Amino acid sequence: MFGTLNTELIHNLPGTRKSSKEDLGEYEPEKHACLTLADLREILTIYFTDVYPNEVHSGLPLDVPTPRLRYQEGLRIGGYPEWIAQDERDYYKIEFLNTEERKYHVDGIHLGTRIYLPTEPHPELISPDSRHPYTFTIKWDPDDISRIYLHHPTTKTHIELRCHKPSYETVEGMNDYTYDLIRGQLKEAGLLARGGKPTDEQIIKGREMIERKTQQAIKTRRAKLRAKRMGAELTLQPKLPQSQKNEGSSIQQLLAKSKKWEQSQE
Repeated sequence: MFGTLNTELIHNLPGTRKSSKEDLGEYEPEKHACLTLADLREILTIYFTDVYPNEVHSGLPLDVPTPRLRYQEGLRIGGYPEWIAQDERDYYKIEFLNTEERKYHVDGIHLGTRIYLPTEPHPELISPDSRHPYTFTIKWDPDDISRIYLHHPTTKTHIELRCHKPSYETVEGMNDYTYDLIRGQLKEAGLLARGGKPTDEQIIKGREMIERKTQQAIKTRRAKLRAKRMGAELTLQPKLPQSQKNEGSSIQQLLAKSKKWEQSQE
């Protein structure tokens, strides 16, 4: 499947590095790269849901020659697979997040330069001996650092802890990449010591500095990619495809738009 994916799709995208130096030839990937991670996700989603399942495969029976028909035949014979129940979705949503072991100090859980506290009092989490704090398993989402989840060893449930320093309101919806970028900007400007914990005011200032720099350098490819990843509300021209709402969305349309943008940069 990966060979098919590479041949039919990946190595035809602008900015591909091919599979070898021989295949790459004189093609310059850095010069032609224009797709963001969001664009690539959309293209792959379309490929795996609309293209690959409907293609004829030589290894499948003639009466069910596509993966979709083969799957439907399997459902007819074996029935539908088990689904995650509605009341279990929140559990699995947390279960698949990043997992780490962290000590619960008197002031809360430390994750990098951030400190988290539960939204409700949980005195049982604090060790009576501050020199030997309890260790817990935590789950956290790098795409939203405003909260983490602590697995309670007794109740076997997850307790939500919100960012306390900096405040939850300041980092709500912020991803880990943006947070690190802000800290780097503050250190570069001499406003934050190495390993320092930024305040709410510093985070707001750091974000403003980054957005100002990005606006000034918006014509460069690197600035466009950084702005897209941060989710900054910036107007990029020409605009690359974000999400095709209409039913006519296809890989060909996405590739055509990205190719047009690529040619406009030459």
